Amino acid sequence: MPDERAFDADLDQLTRAATVHLPALADLMSRQVGALSAFDGVAPSTMAPNVESTLYEFNALLRDRATTATQVVEETAAALTDVAALYRRADGRA
Repeated sequence: MPDERAFDADLDQLTRAATVHLPALADLMSRQVGALSAFDGVAPSTMAPNVESTLYEFNALLRDRATTATQVVEETAAALTDVAALYRRADGRA
């Protein structure tokens, strides 16, 4: 009978998520930050000044949120790497 107190985890899958999938997601998200930054100072000449400032503010908000989200994904990947290493040591697999 399995020990009900034991924690089952596929450490290889955790490590792959931390070292492959999450970094790939962070890379895609950081590209969005670059794309949003490319619009700074660019507006159609027909745009009204108040609309232009609103557009820049909204773009900056999106860029800031994308930057924060990218950082969270990167930090999650680092934490997941640490968790997998900790479980490997606890299981005697390290």
